[in-house]
Amino acid sequence: MMGVGSGLELVTLSHGQQLRQDLLERHHLLALGVAIDILGCTGTVGQRAMVLHKVILLAQALRDHVHNLYAFSAVMKALEMPQVTHTVRTHTHPHTMLCLKTPDMRQVAQTVYVLCVCR
Repeated sequence: MMGVGSGLELVTLSHGQQLRQDLLERHHLLALGVAIDILGCTGTVGQRAMVLHKVILLAQALRDHVHNLYAFSAVMKALEMPQVTHTVRTHTHPHTMLCLKTPDMRQVAQTVYVLCVCR
């Protein structure tokens, strides 16, 4: 493969420009896919909060158990997109918190709130 021992070495060389572009494009598309999953949920507030909570759990699993920092960074990029953070701020508004009556949904809302505050 072009006289190099690994793909990582190829990425760092000047003739690996196409591979770098492909990796950046794949990363961007992963982030867009996750953002579309979050924003595309048209259910109740509780269902949207649950989708967001599952994406947060996915990010934790990618980082802690799978050790896939490439996918983890794509998920985090999706969570930090302005469209998603605007939606999260809507979920943490006081009138929305009153809608979340079950203890499970309150836990999800608190997780979302911590995500917003810790940024």
